[in-house]
Amino acid sequence: MFTLKKATIFTGLCFITLAAHTAQADTAEVPVDNHPMGYYAEVQTEENPMTAPIDAQGNLAPVDEEGQTVKDEIPEEPETPKVSSRVRRSIADEAETAQASLRNAPADLVSNDTSLPRKDAVDIASWQDWMTQSDFNQLKAQGVKTVIVKLTESTTYINPAAKTQIQMAKNAGLTVAVYHFSHFSESGKTAQATVNNTARAEANFFANVAKQYGLSNSTVMINDAEYVPKDSVGTMPYWDWTVASQNFADQLKKQGFATTRHYASKAWAVDGVGQMEPSKLGAKNLWIAQYLYGKPSSGNLQNTQFGSWQYTSQMYFTNFSRRSPLDVSIDYANIFSNGELPRIPVKFVNLPVKHPGTSPFKDISHSIYKNYINWNYNVGITTGYTPTTYNPDANVTRGEMAVFINRLAGSPSYNPPFNVYTDVNQYKNQILWLTAANISNGTAPHYNPNGNVTRGQMAAFLHRTAKAMGKAPASGTYTSSFQDINGNMFKNDINWLKSKGITTGYTPTTFRPDASITRGEMAAFLNRFYNTLK
Repeated sequence: MFTLKKATIFTGLCFITLAAHTAQADTAEVPVDNHPMGYYAEVQTEENPMTAPIDAQGNLAPVDEEGQTVKDEIPEEPETPKVSSRVRRSIADEAETAQASLRNAPADLVSNDTSLPRKDAVDIASWQDWMTQSDFNQLKAQGVKTVIVKLTESTTYINPAAKTQIQMAKNAGLTVAVYHFSHFSESGKTAQATVNNTARAEANFFANVAKQYGLSNSTVMINDAEYVPKDSVGTMPYWDWTVASQNFADQLKKQGFATTRHYASKAWAVDGVGQMEPSKLGAKNLWIAQYLYGKPSSGNLQNTQFGSWQYTSQMYFTNFSRRSPLDVSIDYANIFSNGELPRIPVKFVNLPVKHPGTSPFKDISHSIYKNYINWNYNVGITTGYTPTTYNPDANVTRGEMAVFINRLAGSPSYNPPFNVYTDVNQYKNQILWLTAANISNGTAPHYNPNGNVTRGQMAAFLHRTAKAMGKAPASGTYTSSFQDINGNMFKNDINWLKSKGITTGYTPTTFRPDASITRGEMAAFLNRFYNTLK
């Protein structure tokens, strides 16, 4: 008997009965309100390497288990309503696809196969509630950038594993996006206006659950568009999925979620004849499912005109707690990014002396920070304001702070996948490194690189740097004798600096958290930070 991993060749798909084939998920029967992503798309989109037998009426001729055409007459189906050429073409296309599905199955893939397309994203639902923190860590280690978690379905179902899955993905440093398995109607004959209203109701349900789970408004929200309601013709309802999906996305935007992507099978993503029209939804907003027979290759990428391609439902990741396949996609256009850079590790390194001796700066001879400035020059944290000046009394800008901390960490190279800020040009890589390291997030889409850094903000920068380097606990409460920091948002960061001896205060009882920090003071703080924590 032939089976499909997720999907079923369901009654009415191509006006034939495939009685020997039953619906199934990985290991369990799929309830009507909890479909895994690709449940219908796997049938709709699988590549057909052979020509399936079609009769004169455009219907699929039956085959036996050996793939041979059965010559017995097929009982006639009840007469169907007249349909448009778009739907008639869909019937023939899907009939051919269904026949191919009986003969072939997508290949099992292994995550350590370097010939495969990139493994940018995986999608999971309650069916993957077995995954452990170690499994999510393995996804990160094996090159996955984004985990897309099923959150809701229709207007009643909430994935009971979603909250835990989201947290474990974040713990592993993975970007999180979420998807909603859309119904929009349980009948293919529902009036479009009613379908649109239901699409908006489903968007509200999706958005409300996302807010309850603490997901930010920058989270990418995905419309899983593949459901086939009853009374459809093939997989085509009489109403328009594209229009309904536009209503869904518009309602999410009203709820504060600006970024909606749409998941659909390749068979549906065709202008004029499909259900999810690229010209109306935006080709780069579409996440396309198409599972190739045989092994996909990084040297022969498909569906590059779309935002992302889900190329397999059969990826087995190595070093997992359970041998069970996952869906994997390549993200061509970075459509799953939620505006946050993927987190990167930061290491404390011993800084070698790059420039022995005194510095060439001629304007520091009378500065109380002269020795600190010379040390910063010696280890390469500063190259000066000019080759011969340091400008010790000038304020430190937020852009300069990013450069100082990057060099304090050994000047790690970083090639950001995208720019989350609209006002960053000079020092871009260092600023984005600081952001990816979770040391500063600015106020996206702005970083304000030319803004002055206050002494309180400096304390926060250094405390977060120590946390990122593993030199300070992730949480903790600290105290000091400073009387001018009560109510200041950086109070705990300032107290941490005092507890480590990195600051002694402006006076023994004051810190002056709102004063701008000078370049001379910054040199002293960086020197003390390094020598205290090494």
